[in-house]
Amino acid sequence: MRSIKVVATSASVLAALFVGSGIAAADDASVPTSTVPVAPPVAVAESTVTLPLFGTPLIVDVTTEAGGGLVDVSLNQADEFTTTQVKPNRVKFVNTDGTVSVKVSARRGGERVEARAGQLADISGPGGWSGDVFDTGDATTVAFTVGAGADGGPDITGVTVDSVADFVIGATSRGTEADDGDDDDDGDELKQWATAKIDFSFNGQTRSLRISSTLKTDDGETQAKLSISLSRLKGRQLADGPAVGPHTWTGSLCDGTEATVTYAVSAEGQISDVVSNVPADVNTDENRASVRFADSGRISIKVRGEGETLTVGVSEKFRCDRVDPTVNGSPVPTTIATDDDDDGDRDGDRDGDRRRGDSGDDDNNDDEGGDRDSD
Repeated sequence: MRSIKVVATSASVLAALFVGSGIAAADDASVPTSTVPVAPPVAVAESTVTLPLFGTPLIVDVTTEAGGGLVDVSLNQADEFTTTQVKPNRVKFVNTDGTVSVKVSARRGGERVEARAGQLADISGPGGWSGDVFDTGDATTVAFTVGAGADGGPDITGVTVDSVADFVIGATSRGTEADDGDDDDDGDELKQWATAKIDFSFNGQTRSLRISSTLKTDDGETQAKLSISLSRLKGRQLADGPAVGPHTWTGSLCDGTEATVTYAVSAEGQISDVVSNVPADVNTDENRASVRFADSGRISIKVRGEGETLTVGVSEKFRCDRVDPTVNGSPVPTTIATDDDDDGDRDGDRDGDRRRGDSGDDDNNDDEGGDRDSD
């Protein structure tokens, strides 16, 4: 999540950028990106997840860079957990007695935190998530409670949201899947699950937060899992005010630089006068424009509709350098980053989604991203 804002700006500001310093790049004055060194990614956003573990909340602070990649993962119980894996965009921990594992992962603008334990009671209790969903500068907070339903399977109750964005709290869905062991399995397997989802929308963009808990029983052995997944941003951020006229986009680049792009939209929906305050390649094509920055990031601007229905929106995509994140603010020895095992799970919370007919939920593939422009 990054600080991004699209607003209308005055003609005088636009003119000042044209005559200002030589670092601005216009339509016919692109700057080769290969001549500009790329700095290591800089943290620009943070979210916090509260996991209920053995009745004591584990607080996980997740810090990310402009492209959504992990910069740092910090635990409030750092002395009670050992780091077992550090890779770009993935960190794993295990507690002292080996009864709980925690994984934090991020991909293409989405992120996910999960905990695994032996019993459902181990991951039951109050939990939460907080962060700046749409980079407005306003924090969103989500609270929930994980527990057992009447059938002994997981349930998610008490979901509440405090946000400046519009949101819809979906009803918790629950289900059970059974395998009688007729195939090559050694014993019967039972899988019970519960999922709650919050859909957010703001200024033309959407995003969702999914809370999921599963309990697997296989030949008398149980495993419980709790995951909190934030999807990538979808859609284009609509500019404030009238579509026709001058506009400004601002955002943080991978190296932390504050970038500003100004442009103008005509009554016919054509984009012109695109200027960046940092080195960038700029291309325009009537109602579209693309600005590629030197650090492998870009924004695309598109005008849609006509007359009174004319709108202008901006989408962004950043690919910052892949680096190992720090843990509790410190680098981790490279000898730890040797475990290739991903517990059989692909990043993204998909447990039971397809089998339970959750066909209307595109986030099956987007809990940790897909970074595509949405037209």
